[in-house]
Amino acid sequence: MPIKFFAVQALDPGDVENDINRFTRTHRTVSIDRKLVTVNDRPVWCLCVEYVENGVPTTSGGRQGGGDFQRPRIDYRETLSPADFAVFSKLRDERKAISEQEGIPVFAVFTNEQLAAVAQKRPQTKTALQEIEGVGVGKSTRYGERLLEVLLTFPPAELVASIPTSTEAPFATTTP
Repeated sequence: MPIKFFAVQALDPGDVENDINRFTRTHRTVSIDRKLVTVNDRPVWCLCVEYVENGVPTTSGGRQGGGDFQRPRIDYRETLSPADFAVFSKLRDERKAISEQEGIPVFAVFTNEQLAAVAQKRPQTKTALQEIEGVGVGKSTRYGERLLEVLLTFPPAELVASIPTSTEAPFATTTP
């Protein structure tokens, strides 16, 4: 993920303050790390802004997801196979239950993108779950067991991939 650095004199921010505000309004900000340091006996704020390169402006102009940009909405019903979408739906239900139980937003548990990847790959272990982008040791430790329980109610991805998707009859029949 790209980052941008700013150095702002604490007692005389000048135009840098406006540059930071303009940057954060026009980029989807993921995080801002800041540290007050001393340079030549003057206090200076050092900021490291992590942001998303290609965001899409919100139509409302409101601040969503930490900035004025958000990812385009994906209709997973269209992008996933019917079998994978069924898994995705159950995983979303479980994510919602976890979110309500812990009092945190659903995206803090797993993003839709992560759940879609889980639905497609159907990992069988916490280690395999960690191979999904954005799912590390913390998420797999906290929530992995519950996701794996949901996945146990569905066939593994390899089995689903081997099932023919054709609507034709598997055997030819002849009528006299």
